[in-house]
Amino acid sequence: MTTLATLSQLSAFVYKDINMLARTPALRRGIVCQIHCNDFTRHQTALRDGWYEVLICPGMQLMTTRSLYASLFIRCHLQKPAEAVLAVRGTVITNLSNIAQDIKVWYKAFVLGDTATLPVPSYLDRLSLFARRARAYTKGLGIPHRKFTLCGHSLGGALAALLSTHKSMPYHTATFNAPGIKHIRHGSFAMIHDAPIVNIRARYDFISTLGEPVGPVYAVDVPEHQEAASLAFAAAELAHSKFLTPRMSALDKMTQELGFTASCMAQHSIVNLMQVLSDSTQSTLGKVPLSSLLVPTQHSP
Repeated sequence: MTTLATLSQLSAFVYKDINMLARTPALRRGIVCQIHCNDFTRHQTALRDGWYEVLICPGMQLMTTRSLYASLFIRCHLQKPAEAVLAVRGTVITNLSNIAQDIKVWYKAFVLGDTATLPVPSYLDRLSLFARRARAYTKGLGIPHRKFTLCGHSLGGALAALLSTHKSMPYHTATFNAPGIKHIRHGSFAMIHDAPIVNIRARYDFISTLGEPVGPVYAVDVPEHQEAASLAFAAAELAHSKFLTPRMSALDKMTQELGFTASCMAQHSIVNLMQVLSDSTQSTLGKVPLSSLLVPTQHSP
């Protein structure tokens, strides 16, 4: 079964960041190779055990500079496809469309406090089409619904969770440092609020405190800049509870004196979170299969 450590690694891998891959050899070692779906289907009985990035839609999976990026990974075991993961990339700070999407979707809800008319991310329809295609392909390989998993970090995790709340797509989902999506509205989506989603966050990551999540939340201690982040976190909560100051406004005032920007980036980093989950001496949560943390619902696969 897919563990949280593996899902965090795939969520990091889809950033396809050369510097990230160079600093984190485990990401490169975790993927056997990239292979076209026709070749995977034709040669699956000759493939060695491990994870493969399977190209079912090269227009999506090879165009890493596009605003929306996701990819499909399939694990082979004993020369058979055993499980599949669709990982969605989060915000790329050099991608203006990603930044604009974040501002459009999250600012209105979590800075102004207006969730009644919160728009859904514009990428969701395209992601839904890709997910349907990925599920059709993996179903043809004999991979059952319960072994088709969604995951993502930050905006990617929010998109994965939104997809899972669609009544026709209640896939097992893991988010990493992702904003909550419970109050997002989408006219074409009949949302379910007990979807099989698990949310993993760094204890002092600010982004994942925005919005209300669907599913249980597990906090992990990420050591990078943790002390500075905890001070900023406590000060923001105090200002919010005592003076009803919006959290964003409170944090804005203390950014310089507490070095919040550096601590925020470190706590939000998927690489830092992934390294903790992948090291059993820092956290035992990474070894846990996603399925064992899910709360059974009528919509569970």
